[in-house]
Amino acid sequence: MPVINEEHTKFIQRYVQWFKDRNVQGLRGVISAEVGDSMPPEVIEFEMQVQKLLAAFKHNNPLTVDLPNSLIPIFKRMMIEVRRVDVAEIEAKREKTHHPDLLQTLDERLSPINELMEQEWLRDIKPTRTPLLTEYIPLKRVEQLKAQSTKLQERDFDQKFQILQAPGLIIDDLAYFRATCDLRGTAVVLAFIDVDNFKKNFNEEYGEIVVDRRVLPLLMAKIEAHTFNHGFAYRHGGDEFVLILPNMKFDMATVSLDVLRRDIESLRYPGIKQTGTISIGFTYVDSDCFLTDREIVEKANKAKKFAKGKTDNPTEEKNRIATYRGTNFDEDDLYIVSPQYPRSSV
Repeated sequence: MPVINEEHTKFIQRYVQWFKDRNVQGLRGVISAEVGDSMPPEVIEFEMQVQKLLAAFKHNNPLTVDLPNSLIPIFKRMMIEVRRVDVAEIEAKREKTHHPDLLQTLDERLSPINELMEQEWLRDIKPTRTPLLTEYIPLKRVEQLKAQSTKLQERDFDQKFQILQAPGLIIDDLAYFRATCDLRGTAVVLAFIDVDNFKKNFNEEYGEIVVDRRVLPLLMAKIEAHTFNHGFAYRHGGDEFVLILPNMKFDMATVSLDVLRRDIESLRYPGIKQTGTISIGFTYVDSDCFLTDREIVEKANKAKKFAKGKTDNPTEEKNRIATYRGTNFDEDDLYIVSPQYPRSSV
């Protein structure tokens, strides 16, 4: 039975009622409005767990709390939602200031969230599953109810080449696909791609003008064609690209990305003797993922760097795909993945 100290208890008390209103009241309110007051048993069970969690932290003054082991899964579900919402809000505020004191204040807001998520008793516990509205109400009606908060942005292409999607769409698109995949109980994959030794093999050898005419358009067209009707591909900048692949199982992602890796490896460019390879890092994002949208992109970028190796040595092995074991997204969990060796924990 973990003991939650007074500082963390004070922090948690601000969120338990919020969590109840967001989930229990949200589920009950929509189901009641659509089909009547009779609640499905799994919704009632979920509500009971939330009520017990609320009772555990309902003190007039902050105190230490002995959290029963039976409540750890529902506590983790709450912390996942708190982190995704609160940290995203902090990220947005950080972008609006460069003042060190204000930035320090925002960092301090993050501390209790991250400290709790790093607790050993919480890290490897599977969170309670939140019942899906789509299990009780037709998908069309659920999407109508959520239309304002889950809207795909108008499409915009990269200004220079007009082949891939503009980088400014990445975060909003990821938020959209996370929300729509959550409705269906499926996952989304975000992949970060970098062309190996691009500067040495292409820019220094042939010059930017030739590369822009003969290499990048063909490379991006291949990436776009591979992604077409399975998600979106974005030019992140230079020789870096991002893919968002919704409704994607882990094994499917490793196969799909490896097909792309091999297609790029065999691609030929007119008047260019070199071929190119890519290194890919990806994050597998399901409803249990506690990362914000920006953190997901950052984690995929770190996985890509891991796939490329730790140095810029052209002879070092690249042309690989990397991702994370487990669901904590620690750097120690990075590994090179291939389709015949899928991650067993997913």
